[in-house]
Amino acid sequence: MDPGLSDSSGKISHDHLAVNFKAKFAKPAPVQKTISFRKLSTINIQSFESDIEPSDLLNDQLLATCTDVDKLVDAFTSELSMLLERYPPLRTKNIILRNNFPWYTHQLYEAKHKKQKLECNWRKSKLCIDHQLYRVQCYRVNKLLKEERVAYYSNKIAVDSRDQKSLYKITKYLLGASDE
Repeated sequence: MDPGLSDSSGKISHDHLAVNFKAKFAKPAPVQKTISFRKLSTINIQSFESDIEPSDLLNDQLLATCTDVDKLVDAFTSELSMLLERYPPLRTKNIILRNNFPWYTHQLYEAKHKKQKLECNWRKSKLCIDHQLYRVQCYRVNKLLKEERVAYYSNKIAVDSRDQKSLYKITKYLLGASDE
């Protein structure tokens, strides 16, 4: 087979040749971070208040004699931290850090949120209609995501059409090249 390209009338143009190649793209590994937190909403407020009353926080003598505000703040911080250790346990969780993509709009966020709600409904009810609603929303979210991304990069390429450096950066990013 001749690798030459032809025009619309079928005439072969020998000054242009087809180029075939296979490209491998690798997605970077997600970056994880370990965070620590407490569920403060689970604290029994009455019990917490009753533990604060006998502590040094409400001691009038301490407030009257202490002239250094920093020492007073340190005393309050240490006492409340000690009390807080007794109530909700400290939990740790691994989270995946994600980039903020410029094409990720509020409309896309709401569509994804609706998709998550529909998925939750379907998993609870196991009904076919809930599954169909969920799949339709999945399709809408994917379509909207693609449209937003295409619109963003089309606009960016149109704006930077004369700037070769920025066009090269955009192309490099879209092809998944590393920053070396």
